[in-house]
Amino acid sequence: AKRYDFSKDPLDYANNQMRIVNKLREDLLDHFVEDGDSWSKARRGYETTLRMQTSVSSMMADWIGGAHTNRNKKGDFSEDEEEQPPVTVVPVDQQRAALAFITDTIFDDKSFGLSPELLTHFNVDKWYGGGGDSGEATWPIHDRILGTQASTLTSILSPSRLRMVYDNEYLIPADEDAITVAEIFETLMNTIYGDLENTEGQWTNRNPMISSLDRNLQSEMANRLIDLSTGRVRMFRTVQTLALYYTRDLYNQLGDILDGSSNLDMYTHAHLQDMHERLGKALDAVYTM
Repeated sequence: AKRYDFSKDPLDYANNQMRIVNKLREDLLDHFVEDGDSWSKARRGYETTLRMQTSVSSMMADWIGGAHTNRNKKGDFSEDEEEQPPVTVVPVDQQRAALAFITDTIFDDKSFGLSPELLTHFNVDKWYGGGGDSGEATWPIHDRILGTQASTLTSILSPSRLRMVYDNEYLIPADEDAITVAEIFETLMNTIYGDLENTEGQWTNRNPMISSLDRNLQSEMANRLIDLSTGRVRMFRTVQTLALYYTRDLYNQLGDILDGSSNLDMYTHAHLQDMHERLGKALDAVYTM
């Protein structure tokens, strides 16, 4: 029993919630806001869907590194029954599905359903309902999306969660499949930095190689790698060495792109150069210490 785990299968519930979220967003401008309504209603409606989206992703994050526990006592099972241990690691398929749900729902910028048409209708009505709306006249797109993504990264990379994943590796026999801390790092890196594979194209500042939302997320993940690899955030040694490996790997990948690509847009070029320099300084600091 865990708070906010709804239905027999929380993953089915989470997927159903996202179907509702996507349908509500499709109907915001045409049906949710009726004739005579303030357009601020569209903004409030989207905020509701964003809360639903972050809530179910937070719920699924708890399945990563999780275990089922019960209060079995020795002798509770008859000779005809298979004895169930009081601690059982969440099946690996469920953990992987939870991680995939989060990467698809939070770390893919398309999952937020934003468009110029929608965003230009996010008005605020200072007198609506007698009290008015709060906040800026225009919706702070990048701050809100990055805040959602950063909090999810914090949840996945928290010391307690990674410790549970690492301990669970030891609870499962070596010849059985299990989700690992190394797999979590690899999944995050492949998801967040997948844009770096697409260097061919005619990029401009209006059509950048890496979108603004993805640049923010990549910089945030680089910050986490730097904090973990340098020991600024205290973790057990395995996490620090994995973070150091991916810090070095990303540093080398960025160097190759910057040396070999002459058609980068200015946004992407400045972004990659900034990450490359910060990662390099972190590597220097690690070996200096």
